[in-house]
Amino acid sequence: MKRKVTVLSAAVLLLIGAAVAVNWLGLQRSANQALKRDPRNEGITIWVYYQYGVNPQQVVFDLRDVSGSKSRADVFRALLQFAESKKKRRYRSVILSYRGRPKFVIPGDYFRTLGQEYDFQNPVYTMRTFPSQITGVDGRPVFPPREGGLLYVLKAEIEDFNELHDRWYMRDMLAR
Repeated sequence: MKRKVTVLSAAVLLLIGAAVAVNWLGLQRSANQALKRDPRNEGITIWVYYQYGVNPQQVVFDLRDVSGSKSRADVFRALLQFAESKKKRRYRSVILSYRGRPKFVIPGDYFRTLGQEYDFQNPVYTMRTFPSQITGVDGRPVFPPREGGLLYVLKAEIEDFNELHDRWYMRDMLAR
């Protein structure tokens, strides 16, 4: 009986170790390399892993810490740089999380587009249109596509971008 428990414990530890290695090699290492290439990312800490540690179709982009000197645009740039590092991969979705708590979902095809367009797309355009592309964790749109006059649309899209970041991590950070 004791031998069975020992073998079972060793098997569980081996599976956990394998899952950690797959997450590190498949995601976290790429994220670290992407963030280190840009010194403006210093002060932003992220963990990137497969959902539940084992689901390769869903990636969790888990924001862990943001220095007080960093802006919403800095955090967004880090997300875009990670997307760029994974532009050849296909995922069903990418979950935006703060300290392990899922907040929003980026459809996988849109995440791939973000990565593919990183080198040439106007970042202000990407920033403005991003909120209308994501959903809540329940799958429902959070921010509607904006329509109307140019100034109204621009103002509303920037407000949505700021609200997205407030809901994603800012309010939780300030509450700590």
